[in-house]
Amino acid sequence: MAGAMPKLHRYLGNPVLSLIARIAFHTTIGDFHCGMRAFTRAAFERMQLKTTGMEFATEMVANAAHQGLRIAEIPIVLYPDKRNRPPHLRSFRDGWRHLRFILTYAPDYLYLVPGALMLLPGLALEVLLSRGPVTIGRTYLGIHFLALGSLLTLVGFNVINLGVLAKTLMAQRYSGINSRTVGFVRRQFTLESGLLTGVALALIGTLIDVAIAAKWISQFGAPMDATVHQAFVATTALVLGLNLICSSFMLNLIQVEGDARAVSSSGRPAARRSAN
Repeated sequence: MAGAMPKLHRYLGNPVLSLIARIAFHTTIGDFHCGMRAFTRAAFERMQLKTTGMEFATEMVANAAHQGLRIAEIPIVLYPDKRNRPPHLRSFRDGWRHLRFILTYAPDYLYLVPGALMLLPGLALEVLLSRGPVTIGRTYLGIHFLALGSLLTLVGFNVINLGVLAKTLMAQRYSGINSRTVGFVRRQFTLESGLLTGVALALIGTLIDVAIAAKWISQFGAPMDATVHQAFVATTALVLGLNLICSSFMLNLIQVEGDARAVSSSGRPAARRSAN
């Protein structure tokens, strides 16, 4: 590719954004930002393009990949623009718009993977330290590591929660997206199951806290350092339960709204439990 492309765009902006997009959308396209595109009318309708800014080019490739369309890339030569006008491209503004689109529509990498990387170690620390401090080799793991485990568990769960909501919204906005996460949610999730699981977690945490409080009262307020670990675990379970209850209502609302739109557009009831 030859021409007067600024070095910032040629060696940093375009390659880096295209690399991130290739990873996020699982495609092998080398240049996401070339403005020369050709497609059939049927393909254009399946891409369901929504954006109106510079990220339109990225959305076109991303949605084509989501829909399983065949994509081919043909090398072209870029020549300098000979029109007598200032360039309309703004490097950082338009670069951010592209990056913002990529991150927004790649919930696996923005939410699910980071969330899992926090949730799993957090749960491991919670289980390991739930009864008290432990020593592994010469390493002492005490209350501070339990506090870290509680933090990782709560943050990781909430991030994954946001990812599930984001993927469900995406599947409704862009019909035809093949998502195992959304398919699993549609097959397995009900508001009642989410509420029962959330209530169970909250109840377990509450009962542990009540037992600790009763013991403290029976000992007339004496120090109870031995129960600090149980208190951390109880608080984590209680907060997870409350979060799950609230997010279950949100996920159910998204699904109900999606079903209503499907009925209004097709004129017949949607199959809510079918896999995506």
